[in-house]
Amino acid sequence: MIEINNVSKYYGDLIALKNINLKLKEGETHVFIGSSGSGKSTLLRLLSGLIEADEGEIRLNGELISNSIQKNLSSRIGYVIQEGGLFPHFSGRENLALAAKLASWSPSRITARISELCQLVQLEQRFLEHFPKELSGGQRQRIALMRALMLDPPLVLLDEPLGALDPLVRSELQRELKRIFNLVKKTVVMVTHDVGEAAFFGHSLSLFDEGILIQHGDFKSFIKKPANEFVTRFIRAQVPPLELLELI
Repeated sequence: MIEINNVSKYYGDLIALKNINLKLKEGETHVFIGSSGSGKSTLLRLLSGLIEADEGEIRLNGELISNSIQKNLSSRIGYVIQEGGLFPHFSGRENLALAAKLASWSPSRITARISELCQLVQLEQRFLEHFPKELSGGQRQRIALMRALMLDPPLVLLDEPLGALDPLVRSELQRELKRIFNLVKKTVVMVTHDVGEAAFFGHSLSLFDEGILIQHGDFKSFIKKPANEFVTRFIRAQVPPLELLELI
């Protein structure tokens, strides 16, 4: 369970987030949506422990997330950013092994876990010997997801993980990611601009605007019981009415 209690974040006079309260169920996929600058990525960074809230608190399974416990977060939180964020001078295998080595895993345990994850994401191990620039966008994202799952954390965060991919690869990886999420049964929090993608993945959606949480719930509630006119305009700006019927 993720509990976000009265969280606010400021950058000088700019209000990035204001008095956010959310409870996200364990084992489900939750999607943050909103326009650029709405606060959704800021909240994801707060969940990751990379930055701290100016007000309020965030708890993961009852334990407070803060920079003071940053060194322990890698075993509890996996993080995937746009285009993967792999270290360019490390091979795919070296990228995967880094956190495990820091956690003092044995070489045999690292090898076994990498093999297990390759099967999970359906990636041939030969690609792990390549550097990121030698891989396709889809291959990089698969390895980035493997890296996030390497230490078997209970929470996985994804910040626009498919945004830089071409439409065909993106569609394929959407299906693959959903299959993987269903298999690993972890709590997943994803940020996306794409309403259709949010509806496809999310057990729950949270819509932000100018640092304020406008509505939280399943996609059907956004269509049938929008909190205000902004919700309706935001959804319909991306999804034509006929396609909405298919999504719900």
